[in-house]
Amino acid sequence: MTAEAALGRVSRSDVRSDTGWMFPAVPVLAGAIAFVWTLHAELERLYGLTGSAWDFAYDQQVIWNISQGQGFYTSFARANFLGIHFELIFLVLAAVEKIWPSPAVLLIFSSAGLAATAPAAYLFFRAILPADRAETPWLAVALSAPIPFWAAIQEAARDFFHPENMALAFALLAAWAGIRGHRVAMWCFCILTLSCKEDQVYTIGVLAL
Repeated sequence: MTAEAALGRVSRSDVRSDTGWMFPAVPVLAGAIAFVWTLHAELERLYGLTGSAWDFAYDQQVIWNISQGQGFYTSFARANFLGIHFELIFLVLAAVEKIWPSPAVLLIFSSAGLAATAPAAYLFFRAILPADRAETPWLAVALSAPIPFWAAIQEAARDFFHPENMALAFALLAAWAGIRGHRVAMWCFCILTLSCKEDQVYTIGVLAL
């Protein structure tokens, strides 16, 4: 059997299956680069005392109080923080700060949330684009990989920590899970999105449409 004949027996689907891992690897790599870059910049500002203090200090105090068993109390408003913003995701951050009490925890989660938009968007685009088109993986990569570097995402990173920084990736994953028919995962991601802030109900409303 000639080499040409042997190669002819290899189907196009086999070639795609062998190289299919390369497409999701690109947004994952983009997300990893964005995470390191964003976190490095934020830690430089944190330890250089050049970061924006208001919301960051506000949230850090509430999370610290939760980790110390004092609930969502904030001395800034002298009230329960849940009466100002409904951000139950603080419970997760407080659990981490119980082990490692550092404001850097907030920046790590914030940077990870913004960076995760790349792989989350890739899954979303693969779910909504035609699966039988050869161009679909390329288009999904082209649309998703740059997202962590968009000006809007970098603006969110510049503002230091806001729990909404984690909401976008959760929302994209909720949309992906819903389209793929993974209902339990969809509801879990919807709840995580809503736990980031009360205004994320609009995001979930868009997904429901």
